Amino acid sequence: MWSFIHPSEPNPNPGGGGGGGVYMFGGRSLETDEEAPTNVIMRWGGVAGEAWGVLPATGTPPRKAWGAAMAVHPSQPRLFIFGGTNLKSAFNQLHVLDLEQLRWSELWSEGSGGCLRAL
Repeated sequence: MWSFIHPSEPNPNPGGGGGGGVYMFGGRSLETDEEAPTNVIMRWGGVAGEAWGVLPATGTPPRKAWGAAMAVHPSQPRLFIFGGTNLKSAFNQLHVLDLEQLRWSELWSEGSGGCLRAL
């Protein structure tokens, strides 16, 4: 059963990373008949009445996708995006967003990389 959580602080930030709030990446736009995937990153600060805002990130963003996995580093201001799909193919790219500089980077590793993945 869902219930309301009443935090002791207006915008809790466990571990000091991520800058607090709630983040949302990508998804499918319902503004067109094509339901095209997007690569927009948005943030809500967690305060009642506050609106979602698009983060003006620079750098190399992930491909337009939905179904990507996302995690915020627990002690550093970094957000990671892995995988996703555009309905034609799945991706295995890993991107990081520096939440202080609002700059995207693609991370590369040796080897074949992770499996193609979409949630």
